[in-house]
Amino acid sequence: TTGGAVTIAGGLTCGAISSSGNIETSAGHLKSAANSASAGVIITRTNSSTTGAKGYIAWKDNNNNVVASIDSRGTGSNNSGDLRFHTSTGASESGVYNNSSPTLVLGTDNLATFNGNIVNDIGNSGNDSYIE
Repeated sequence: TTGGAVTIAGGLTCGAISSSGNIETSAGHLKSAANSASAGVIITRTNSSTTGAKGYIAWKDNNNNVVASIDSRGTGSNNSGDLRFHTSTGASESGVYNNSSPTLVLGTDNLATFNGNIVNDIGNSGNDSYIE
């Protein structure tokens, strides 16, 4: 151990890993594996919330700026939330919830809301068609 960190050469098998901080891997991969449909990733907000952030997945560059993300926000009750997809135009977004213009929102009303036109480039010989 070094400064509270434990280094293990080889594999580690355990029932659960708990951390009050980051869990990092030298290979850069986090893997969940199980038989059938049991593998998954669970993101849990531990307090009750009718609005606000529920959880996120973020992709960051080497300067720690968010370049793309998926997040969920409460929409009126503790067990409701939309799903928001964000992409970056090159702006320096320091946090997932700083981006106020999601590319796509999948709402609790089962509607998909796009920020901009939906472009159809399939079989159009260079002529775009738009759905508004």
